Amino acid sequence: MKTIIHLFILCVISQICYSQNLITDENTVLKRGIYKTFDEFKTNTPSLDLSYEIKGYVNALESPYHDSIYNLKIEKNKTKEIGLVWGFCDGKNVYVNMSRDYFSGKKVFKPGSDFYKLLLVDRYCYFIYVDIDHGCQQAPYVIDFNDDNEMCLNCSLVHHYFDDILSLDRDLWNEYKNDKSKSDLYLKYLTLFSKKHKEDIKTKK
Repeated sequence: MKTIIHLFILCVISQICYSQNLITDENTVLKRGIYKTFDEFKTNTPSLDLSYEIKGYVNALESPYHDSIYNLKIEKNKTKEIGLVWGFCDGKNVYVNMSRDYFSGKKVFKPGSDFYKLLLVDRYCYFIYVDIDHGCQQAPYVIDFNDDNEMCLNCSLVHHYFDDILSLDRDLWNEYKNDKSKSDLYLKYLTLFSKKHKEDIKTKK
C-alpha cells in the first residue's frame, strides 16, 4: 500500500513539475541563455549561458533589416563545440535560428547564423523573415508552439496558412476581413487568437 502511495505522489510531482514553467505561461520571466532544442525554448530552460555579443545585421545602420536579423559574435570552433542551436534569449526577447544547410535543409549554427526576433511568443510564435538571397523580400512566419513547425503565412499563391489558423475562430475571422487599419494585421490577430485559445497549447510536442 505504501509503495502505491509513493508512486502516486511521485507521478503527481512529476506532472506538476513538467506542466509548469512553459514560456507561454502568464508572468513567465524569460531566462537568458541559449536553447539547444525546441523543448528548451518551450519550457524556458536554456541549457547554455549566453556570454556572446548580440549583433544586428551587417551594416545595420544602413539596413532596413537591423531590427529583424541578429547574429552572435562567436568563433567557428566554439559553434562546432556547441553543435545544434534552436535559438537564444537575451532576457527580454527570444530569437530563433533560421540558418539552414543548403543541401539538407537542417538548421546549422556557425558564425553569422541568422537569428530572428520573435514578435509574439504564444500559441503561434510570430516573426518577420527576410530572404536575403532573393531580393531581401520580407515574409510573415509563425512557429507552431505545439510541434515546432515553421510556416510562411502568405508565401503560397494558392494556400495561406494564416487563413487556416484564423478561420478556426469565426468572430476573429470576420473582424479581420473588415479591418482596414494599416497595422500589422498578422501580429494583431495572431495575438488575439492566441489569447482566446490558450487551451490549445500542449505541454508536450
